[in-house]
Amino acid sequence: MRRAQAEVAAAERAVAAASAQRLEYCLRLPAPEQIRHLDHPDLVPADRIALRRSLEASLVPGRRRLPRLGPRGQWGRRARSFLIRVGLSPLMIGLVVVGGPWLYVSWKNTRPMATLVQKGLVAFTCPGGREEYLVLAKGTTVTVFDRSGADPVIGLWCPRLDYALATVPRPSLQMWR
Repeated sequence: MRRAQAEVAAAERAVAAASAQRLEYCLRLPAPEQIRHLDHPDLVPADRIALRRSLEASLVPGRRRLPRLGPRGQWGRRARSFLIRVGLSPLMIGLVVVGGPWLYVSWKNTRPMATLVQKGLVAFTCPGGREEYLVLAKGTTVTVFDRSGADPVIGLWCPRLDYALATVPRPSLQMWR
């Protein structure tokens, strides 16, 4: 009796080993081929279930992922999640929708600026009509009022009055925009 039980146990181990080999072979096959081997007689019920689950997992469409924005790991995932939440928040969308056009209009309506390339004596006409001569150092930033003529008109802010205007030669200015 013991010998028969030992032979049965050895036969079960041999069947399990053959089934494990067949399962390993089937798992390496593409999905359409795996379907053909689902009811193969060499597979034990547990290995058939394992093959069926593997096949189901391979046929389920994968979750769409966002492209990587940063390094791998927990901090990269947290930073990416934070950036997406902030970028798509109603406040940020409102800032872009309202702030974008406002910044564009502000940029277009701001007078251009220039820097003096060389030191020079400039005759400014003040808002009251009097004329003053000022020596402007190299690198002084001025506001350009009219650059359409041969010599642009620049302005310096006079506190409590307004801009004092002067005409300077174009080569003495380096325009910013």
